[in-house]
Amino acid sequence: MDNTNVKEFLELVKENPDLPILPFVDYEVVPSDDYHWWLGSFGGARLGKCVDFAAHGSERVFTDDEQDDIEEYIADDLCDDVDCVNMTDEEIEKLAHEKAEALPWVKCIIVYIGLPEVV
Repeated sequence: MDNTNVKEFLELVKENPDLPILPFVDYEVVPSDDYHWWLGSFGGARLGKCVDFAAHGSERVFTDDEQDDIEEYIADDLCDDVDCVNMTDEEIEKLAHEKAEALPWVKCIIVYIGLPEVV
């Protein structure tokens, strides 16, 4: 078994001991609710930013890799709340980007948990 991902994760923790660690678990790791625990494997880990964001009635944590998704949700909501007829697409995109940037992003260590490797 290759422990490269674990070593990289531990190095990030060593270099950034005060940052929260957020494991993102692939949906395939937990295919049902028949058991209490599921086996997974360390995938890649990285420094990043996360934000807890409610989008269309769904509360979830987004990473900085998904900021474009957040901006789309914000743009859709803007057009529901504001008269977008008088705004250009560029103005809507700019405002959505500004609102996304102003969200309470938290710097963190993101670790991806995937399907278990054969042990």
